[in-house]
Amino acid sequence: MRICVTLLGTFVMALGIALAKHAAVGTTPISCLPAVLYNFFAGLGLPVTLGLFTFLMNTGFLVGEMVLLRGAFPKAQLLQLPQVVLFSMAVDFWMGLVVPALPMTAPVHHYALLVASMLVIALGIQLQLMGDTIVTPPEGFIGIVARRTGREYGDVKVAFDVGFLVSAAALSLALMGGLADVREGTIVAAAGVGVAIKGWDRALRPLARRLPQGPTPLPPLP
Repeated sequence: MRICVTLLGTFVMALGIALAKHAAVGTTPISCLPAVLYNFFAGLGLPVTLGLFTFLMNTGFLVGEMVLLRGAFPKAQLLQLPQVVLFSMAVDFWMGLVVPALPMTAPVHHYALLVASMLVIALGIQLQLMGDTIVTPPEGFIGIVARRTGREYGDVKVAFDVGFLVSAAALSLALMGGLADVREGTIVAAAGVGVAIKGWDRALRPLARRLPQGPTPLPPLP
């Protein structure tokens, strides 16, 4: 049951990523790099998708976990890889549905969709937290760095988000001569998603109590 909730959260979060991309006023910090690379290579006429670059980024984090932990990496955590595949495929699935279904005909539509994307992403994250089974590669990598450096997870997460934002902005300027997917919506999402997660946590608490309790099905990352 908990695994089903985790996978549902993965699918819902992918919808949020697609909504944020289609809003075109800036994606979430962690989605900036895949979005910028997708815009650049798609602009060259290459048959690439947002899901492809999402997969490559997440796989990079998984490899990073294995490098940092070496022999201490729990082999069961390799199940992160199928989750990444599912997430990446879900992003492309939702992109194929969202773009034609939601035409942007007025500025207010872009910002309304941004707000909707934050709520949906936060719901996906909260469902994954409730499932408490498979950690996502970025979260796993950040957690390892936090434990290895003795820093608070939240502090390390903020540092990574800022790093993503700056790197994506620099890459966008270098490749396309302007800012693509790194805009005001990125800043709003960085703060708004966290607030929305707290709201979903309160709203879904009765459901969380009904989930089977017990130890996490997979061994945690050291």
